[in-house]
Amino acid sequence: MTDANLTVGTEFARWSTQPTSRQLVKYAGAVGDYNEHHYDLPFIQSLGFRDVLVHGSLQAAWLAVTVERAIARNGWITMFDVRYLRSAFPGTYWCEGRVQSTSGNEAQVALWGEGDDGVRCAEASATICIEGS
Repeated sequence: MTDANLTVGTEFARWSTQPTSRQLVKYAGAVGDYNEHHYDLPFIQSLGFRDVLVHGSLQAAWLAVTVERAIARNGWITMFDVRYLRSAFPGTYWCEGRVQSTSGNEAQVALWGEGDDGVRCAEASATICIEGS
């Protein structure tokens, strides 16, 4: 992304990931989050959920990746804030984003992640700094 196309309304390419139960167990090991909600299907179903839950911090990481994919090595995130709206489950998880405002070499962006049913699971806001803008 360059300053020429870093304008209000610029949309970041929609992309998806397919989290699996295996990936969630590996992620749990990497971050030390062994909560049963993320790997124990009978346990989580006893609580009324259809499947194990995707870690919130993993969703946040995917939203940050959305920015990284858009600006490549031309900038960096200086602020990131995420809000979780509902549970996310294994299956397709979609990530998108849009530039909300710009000022000099900075941009405020809105990001969101959706489950395979098209309902938002998480929203984030970020400030990005673009090199050479």
